[in-house]
Amino acid sequence: MGDPKKARKHFELPHKMWDRTRVEKEGELVKKFGLKKSEEIWRVKSQLGQKRTAARSMLALTGDLRNVREKELIKSLQRVGLLSEEATLDDVLGLGIENFMERRLQTLLVRKGMVQTMKQARQLIVHGHVAVGGKRMNAPGYLVKRGEENHIAFFHPEIAQKIAVKEKPGEEEPPRPTRKERTRKEKKKPGSPKRSGQKRKTRARKERKKAPPLERQRPLKGLGPSKARNQNPRRRRGSKR
Repeated sequence: MGDPKKARKHFELPHKMWDRTRVEKEGELVKKFGLKKSEEIWRVKSQLGQKRTAARSMLALTGDLRNVREKELIKSLQRVGLLSEEATLDDVLGLGIENFMERRLQTLLVRKGMVQTMKQARQLIVHGHVAVGGKRMNAPGYLVKRGEENHIAFFHPEIAQKIAVKEKPGEEEPPRPTRKERTRKEKKKPGSPKRSGQKRKTRARKERKKAPPLERQRPLKGLGPSKARNQNPRRRRGSKR
C-alpha cells in the first residue's frame, strides 16, 4: 500500500482575518443562506477566483485557442446554471458569491418550497433525506446542475407528508426566545414551579436544620481539619479525641 493522500484545504484564508467590513458581510451571508462556518464562503470565493483568473488569462490570447478555451469555460458555468447561453467573458467576470450560493442544494430546496427554512434544509440534507436524480446527497454545498434541478426530491416520500410547508416558502421562522427571556417569563408567572437546582438547595437546607448542632457546624475557611477541630467550643483543649 502506498502513502495516503495528504488532505489539503480547498480554500485560501483571507489576508486580514479580523477585518470588520469583511466579517460583517460574511455574517450576513451566513444568516441569509443558513451556513455553518465562514469556510463555506471562502471555498466559494476560491472557486470564483479560479474562474475569474481563467477568464482574465483568456483575454490575452488570440485566435482559435482563445475561442476553444472560452467556450469550454462558459459551458462549464452554463452546466451549473450560472450563465445563460449567450454569455461572454464579461459575464464570467461579473459573477459574484451570491450567484454561486443560489445554486447550492440547500438554497434550491427553500426556493422550490420543499422546506420552510434554510436550517431545516441543511438538517434534511445532512441526515440523508434528500436525493438528486435518485441518488442520496448529504452535502448542502453541492452545486446543482441545470439538468438535475427538476430531479430534486426526498429520498423517502413519507418525509414530504411530515413537513408542513408554508404558503410563502421563503419566510424565516421568528427567533426563539433566549434562556434569559424564558427564565424571566417563568419568574413572572404566579404559580411557576421551582427549578431542580432550587429544589436541591432547599432540600439540603432543611436537612441541615434537622441535623444536631455538632454535625451542623462547618469548619472555618482557611483552616485545615486539625485547626478547625480545635475551634469547637464543646471540646476540651487538652483532649486527644
